[in-house]
Amino acid sequence: VVQAIPAGGQHPCALVNGGAECWGANTYGQLGNNPMTNSSVPVQVMGLTSGVLAVSAGGTFTCALMATDTVKCWGYGSDGQLGDGNSTDSTTPVTVTLSSPTFVGGGEYHTCAVAGGNAYCWGDNSSGQLGDGTNNPAAAPNKITTLANVVRIDGGYYHSCAMLSGGSVSCWGENI
Repeated sequence: VVQAIPAGGQHPCALVNGGAECWGANTYGQLGNNPMTNSSVPVQVMGLTSGVLAVSAGGTFTCALMATDTVKCWGYGSDGQLGDGNSTDSTTPVTVTLSSPTFVGGGEYHTCAVAGGNAYCWGDNSSGQLGDGTNNPAAAPNKITTLANVVRIDGGYYHSCAMLSGGSVSCWGENI
C-alpha cells in the first residue's frame, strides 16, 4: 500500500508499507540503491524496508523520517544537505544526528527538520535558507534559535517555511 509520494527535482519516492522506494534519475545516488543507474520503476532504498514514517525528496537527494527516532538521507550531498557532517554524495542512506525528530522536509540543496518543537536546517545557505542569520552552509543540523513550538517545516528552492503550533507560518531565505 502506497502511503505517500513526494517528488524531488528529478526523482519521486514513495512510502510503501513502511519502506522507501524511489525511481527516476540517479545521477547522485538519490534512489538510494547503491548503483548510480536510472530506473523507470520503483527500487527499494537499501536498508529501508520497514520503519519509515515519512519520505521527503529534495532536488537530487532524499531523506526519511524513521520510527527509530532518526533521519536518514541519501543522494547529492556536496552542500551538506545529507546532514551527516560531510559534504559528499551517498548512494545509500546516512544517519543524521538529531534527537527525536518528528518531521523532515527537503529543499533544493538544503534540508530542515523538527525535533523537540525546534527547527533545524542544514545544507546550502547562500540565500539564508537555513534561518541562522548567516549565509554559511552547514553539513549537520543547525538549530534555528528564533523559532519555537514548530510543528512542520519544509524547504523550497532557496527558502524555508515553518508552521508553528498556533497555526502561524514563518518563512525565510530568498524573497524574489
